[in-house]
Amino acid sequence: MLLIGCILWIVFVLRVASVRFFKNPTGSLFNPLFYINILALFYIILPLTLIPYTLTVVKWQISNQVFNQAVFLSFWYSFVFFGFYVASKDHDVRFCSFNASPDCVIVAKCLNVILCLLLSYIILFKVPLIIPLRGTRGEAYSAYQTLIEAPFKLRIIMFLHIGVMYYLFAKYRKFRWLLPLLLYLLIDYSHGGRIASVMCGLFFYTMLVLNNRKTYLKYAILVIFIMLSLGVIQRSSGSDTDMLWKLYSGIMEFTNTYLTTIFMCGHPDFHMDLSEYLMWIVSKLFPGGIIGKMTGTEGWYGEMLSNKIDLGFGLGGNIITEALVYGGFVGSILNPIFIGILCYWLNSMKGKTTYIGSYIIILFCLPMQENFRQYFWGYIFYPLQLAFFWGIWVCPDWGKNIYTYLKTCPHDFCRRNND
Repeated sequence: MLLIGCILWIVFVLRVASVRFFKNPTGSLFNPLFYINILALFYIILPLTLIPYTLTVVKWQISNQVFNQAVFLSFWYSFVFFGFYVASKDHDVRFCSFNASPDCVIVAKCLNVILCLLLSYIILFKVPLIIPLRGTRGEAYSAYQTLIEAPFKLRIIMFLHIGVMYYLFAKYRKFRWLLPLLLYLLIDYSHGGRIASVMCGLFFYTMLVLNNRKTYLKYAILVIFIMLSLGVIQRSSGSDTDMLWKLYSGIMEFTNTYLTTIFMCGHPDFHMDLSEYLMWIVSKLFPGGIIGKMTGTEGWYGEMLSNKIDLGFGLGGNIITEALVYGGFVGSILNPIFIGILCYWLNSMKGKTTYIGSYIIILFCLPMQENFRQYFWGYIFYPLQLAFFWGIWVCPDWGKNIYTYLKTCPHDFCRRNND
């Protein structure tokens, strides 16, 4: 019955989301609740259908009480998110004539050149040192962290560069300004990563849909299939005959993160300090997490939890686990309501059509998949930090509109114009 219920719920939510997407793709891509609902299906509903198999692989035994609590929380989160999604509106937007300031355009072009040169240096001198290690993904990722991520803070650079590319694309509406995304894909390929590739691909797809007002759904499905296939090939390990492990490796993206929820339902005594976590969240308003460093607080629960579970590999986490670790069962009940309220407000805020407002929405939506499988609130102020501390160069254009709301939305325009 649980399997049938999960499948029916997944089909129902995907059906509703797809109808709204075809009716209004631009509004869907700028609605955080659209992403939240899709990710909830894959990270907290789909794993329920794989629990018996997963527990067999990791050799866990759990009580019916623990299992039922996990099932309840999963459907509670998905139901709450869906409720907010149904209540929200997909505001149909299109690019308008962006009257960019000449000085800001010059600065943006200079920043684009500087960042592209930095990426070229990384590709020419750092990536060749990592590619030979791709046979062992753990070694390749460790080398990537040491040679690229730690010294260059590539994740931050990418978000900042997206702000520049976004500004120039809004000004000129030419896709050549998005070509630097290919450099990030090359760097991500060096260690078999997918997270940066997903964010770059999603950003490009969003700009493509907004610019041409077509869904390009066939191409999107093809790219998703290729990335999922590459993920299975890159992450699979073990001998050729060890099919059980290879199958598990292919789905561990969803099941491993959910194992942390199963563990927390059975170990309510494990927790971390909520006040320190709140302090760490606030520190994300400032460059370098200065408050967190001053107070010595740490917000990432995943490493400590993985060590506690001790399966010999990292598990990550998810938004249910995050709430259970810091707020217990009561916190886990309230958590999706707070998330829904925040996403609903972001979707309806008036400043979403301006450069700075839409940039914040983009920064919030692009890494949603990673936030879902790690922590949600720990990242929540990060887009504000990047927008206000990095975006000082574009302050004359902060309040200028780059989008306009359509007064009428022809519901069938996607079917007429779909590629």
